[in-house]
Amino acid sequence: MSITPKTKAMTTRERKLKGPSSKTYSALGPYLQLMRVDKPAGLYAIYLPFVYGLLHGATISHPQQAPSPLRVVFLALVFLVGSILSRAAACTWNDYVDQDFDRLVARTRKRPIARGAVSNTQALLFMAASAIVAVTLLMLLAPAARIYALPITVLSTLYPFAKRFTNYPQLVLGFPFALAVPMASSAAGNIDYGKLHWFAGETLSMVSFFTAIIVWTILYDTIYAFQDLKDDVKAGVKSTAVRFSARPKIMLSILGTIQVCLLFMAGYYAQYNLGYYLTTCAGCAIGLAWMIYRVDLGSPESCGSWFKANFWIVGCPLGAGLLLTY
Repeated sequence: MSITPKTKAMTTRERKLKGPSSKTYSALGPYLQLMRVDKPAGLYAIYLPFVYGLLHGATISHPQQAPSPLRVVFLALVFLVGSILSRAAACTWNDYVDQDFDRLVARTRKRPIARGAVSNTQALLFMAASAIVAVTLLMLLAPAARIYALPITVLSTLYPFAKRFTNYPQLVLGFPFALAVPMASSAAGNIDYGKLHWFAGETLSMVSFFTAIIVWTILYDTIYAFQDLKDDVKAGVKSTAVRFSARPKIMLSILGTIQVCLLFMAGYYAQYNLGYYLTTCAGCAIGLAWMIYRVDLGSPESCGSWFKANFWIVGCPLGAGLLLTY
């Protein structure tokens, strides 16, 4: 049986949609695409700060309040499920708001809402259902940890609009990601940072970690944004990639240096041992330097590849030092 040109073209198009979401014409496929099931790097970006916060809270809490390993694992699973659900809601909202822009960018024009596989009403219902289930998980956390859910939700809701009016949407994105640190730290260590003195070691360490995650987010998301630089300029989308396109590696190097310094300060205020500095600080410095040196910001493939690798060569050393300290 011969294949007509139309059928052949459609077969090729379907092959480009990899992973569970490749079933373009199934009922489930477009929703899996909304959740980015086939792109786990985005989940790492949301979930890893929760892991760092858990380990941070476990290591700085008073001995009588220190959580057991079983408690830490339980909370890690709670935050994992919450991260999956909140990512589904956030990505759906982002695609809903950005659908007109997505149709102008080669990498995003096949997203479910942009191509019409999911209607606006269906998308909003799916987003609401994901958010509601995620909110119910807050009942498993200490009251001091729950309060961070509101600013995370508000900032995540505002983020898609940031690229319309500021060259620094990555900074806006960094705050909801970084708020995972005090949220998880409060949950693990039974710490209410609002009641601690501002200059307490626990507070200064947490603030240093919080700021380090913001800086890290700006760094890796700038690399990610370079994938779409040409299309973004044509579509009028703002980003740090557009803002610093002339000398991007200088900016990335400055951000990497600041991140490592903040991680050092976090360890200093928390009175961590030498293993933390050798693993987290030195490991992150080496990973960041290698990534910034090797990434080809003129190649979308290189930017996408190093964006994914970033969570291994930088994210793993960052967490490993905290784990060794715990």
